[in-house]
Parts: sequence; structure tokens; C-alpha cells
Amino acid sequence: MANINPEFIAFLRNELLKQQDKRAEYIKVKFTFVVALFGLFTLLDKANFNSILILLIPCIIPVIALLFDLYILGGEFSVKRIRAFLFVNDLTGENEKQWSQFLEKYPKAFMANNRKIVTLFIILLSFFVSYLIVIPSFTLCARTIIWILWQIGVSVFYVITIKIEERIKKAKQTLN
Repeated sequence: MANINPEFIAFLRNELLKQQDKRAEYIKVKFTFVVALFGLFTLLDKANFNSILILLIPCIIPVIALLFDLYILGGEFSVKRIRAFLFVNDLTGENEKQWSQFLEKYPKAFMANNRKIVTLFIILLSFFVSYLIVIPSFTLCARTIIWILWQIGVSVFYVITIKIEERIKKAKQTLN
């Protein structure tokens, strides 16, 4: 094992905290955007504001949620990569190893699938809202085609984020 500069280890520990804060901030902003967009749509719908752009709001909500998930997963990867490095290069004692082993033994079970469940809920809610309000504004044929293609696109994007998360988990295992 190479001799690692203690200042670099301290820098990485600080960077780990920053990445965790960034990840938490992305989650907050994701919820803010989703709630604000649903609220905007509800207000405009109640005001009978008819515009195709307003009708598209429920359609873009799951896409925005999934884009935020990509940022959240990027932060997750950064945190896991730094932790793995600190685990291997803990020159001052067993702290990083003990902490990593503790996290492996006692994971936040409710958080393991939290991002996926919340995003899936947002997607399903958007599908429901779009089916009841947005899609009826189109002709039957166009409505069916647009709604099915949109559902397929969002579903594929959702599966892609799950695959990215699985790759992050595998990468963490190879780093340890």
C-alpha cells in the first residue's frame, strides 16, 4: 500500500461530506420541482387555462424526476467511491473499515429502494393525471398513440436509472 498523505485523506473526508450534502440537496430540489409543477398544473387547470404547453406539464414531471435521479446517483457513486478509497487507505486506524463494515451490516433498509419507489410513485401519478386530464384533449387515435409512446419512453428511462444504480452497487463491491 502506498504512503498516502494525511492531508489528502482529510481532504477526501471533507469531500465525502460535501458529496453527501449535494446528494441531499438534489433530493430536496427534486421534490420542490415536482410539487411546484403539479401545483402549477392544478392552478392552471382550475383556471381553465387551455394551452397545449400547460397540458404537457404532467408529461414532463416524471422526466424531470428521472433527470434529478441521475444527479442523485452520480452523488451516490462519488460517496461510495470515496468511502471505498478511505476504507483501503485508512492509515490512521480502523475507523473507515469499521464504519464501512457497520454500514454493510446495518444498512438503511428503508432507504435502499427509496429513490426508486418515490420516482415510480411520481411516474404513476403523472400517468394517472395525464390519462384523466391531458390525454382526453386529443383525438382518440392520437391520444392512444401519444400516451402509450410517452409511457414507454418514461418506463425505459426509469429502467435505465435502475441499471445505472445496479452498476454503481457492483462498482462499490469491486472497489472494496
